[in-house]
Amino acid sequence: MPTPHVTARCSTCFRTERWTADGTQVVDMEGGRRRPSDPAYRDAWKTLRAWQEGGPVVVGVCDMCAQPMVSTDPHATPITGWTLELPEARVLVGEWLSIDRGDGPAVKATIEQVDTLVGHRTTSERVRSFVGPISTLPFVAFCVALVLAMTLLWLFTSNFFMSFIWFGFSSGGFVGGGYG
Repeated sequence: MPTPHVTARCSTCFRTERWTADGTQVVDMEGGRRRPSDPAYRDAWKTLRAWQEGGPVVVGVCDMCAQPMVSTDPHATPITGWTLELPEARVLVGEWLSIDRGDGPAVKATIEQVDTLVGHRTTSERVRSFVGPISTLPFVAFCVALVLAMTLLWLFTSNFFMSFIWFGFSSGGFVGGGYG
């Protein structure tokens, strides 16, 4: 009988591994080229939230990107807990959620409370992830201006030639017709 195994995959860098009961770890797909967004705790929270809502269980930490590895195998053993280090608090994810703000004991939390702490991307973060570093903005602005200038040039020239052709055909021709 073959040794039962658990297939674990990283939802961030797509690393895939098989873990057997005797502790053997086989890497099926290396992964690691795709990195978590900045800050990395937002990507981790997406995976941990799905786990809290009954999705794939978190079974370990990815060796390549340090994000949660998940498994849908029915005999997968979930990890005992995961700690999200946020700027203003520490969130402990396990059987239940708890928030430790450092000024007292950790308090039990809901998914919505953790969503609020993790937050959504600000406009500057969205622009940075779409455009890249701020040093590329002048280049992008130049490219947009260049495309706009070429479009305006095309509209002007096509309009000029169309009116020239229209005038030529409506007056009886270009040579000797309609002038006298």
